[in-house]
Amino acid sequence: MSKKRKRAPSRSRGEWVEIIKAWKASGLSAAQFADEQGLQASSLAKWQWRLRRESKRPSEAGAPRLVQVSVADLMGTGDTSTGRWELTTIEGHRLRVLTPMAGAELDVLLGALVHGRGRR
Repeated sequence: MSKKRKRAPSRSRGEWVEIIKAWKASGLSAAQFADEQGLQASSLAKWQWRLRRESKRPSEAGAPRLVQVSVADLMGTGDTSTGRWELTTIEGHRLRVLTPMAGAELDVLLGALVHGRGRR
């Protein structure tokens, strides 16, 4: 009668993120860390590869996200209809607009600013 190999419990992506962090912080090889933790070294390698691949995907990196912004009138009147205003993101990116701007132009500028390609 053959022995069936006991299947390891399933772990979530978040658990694997923590396991990979602990492995890297340990300074041990995949085989050593896996042996100590009761894991398969191949599972460590697979999840390291998967997480690295996910972090490099442009679709996820470029996904829209909400950012907190504040708009300040440069003239100090509170009236932004003159076209002079400044936008500052929570990360400190700043966009200063001195003349009225079409919506499409503003969309391009904000896209560059929010995606980190703008200047501070």
